[in-house]
Amino acid sequence: MRCLPSAWYRELDTRGGEHYLILLNAEDEVAAVCDANWDARVPERVHQSFTAVAAPWRVQGLAKAAKAAMLLLVRARRPEVTTFTTYNAQSNGPMLSTNHRLGFCLHREECTYQLGRDALGAFLRRAAV
Repeated sequence: MRCLPSAWYRELDTRGGEHYLILLNAEDEVAAVCDANWDARVPERVHQSFTAVAAPWRVQGLAKAAKAAMLLLVRARRPEVTTFTTYNAQSNGPMLSTNHRLGFCLHREECTYQLGRDALGAFLRRAAV
């Protein structure tokens, strides 16, 4: 699970915002987690950024349950929210399916490109000639 820096929480306090966290527990283990945040500067929108299910608990619908619990929590706390954004890698079929079943639809596609250090060095050497 990612660790959010206290500076981020201070910023939320300063500008007005909330961080939401849903944990689904199984006995003494975290089986699933989902987090989202609301920013008072854009009060109609919530950004949901992380959903995960621990390996032993996968394929049981827990991602959908955690995300649905998050949607219900936000709806109860922030009735002004009309847009709920989430982010998904195209390679993550299970989460794409979960998001689709919950009613999320594609808004915008983004790509991330990666270049290795060796390939960059080779390019720079060729460009210097």
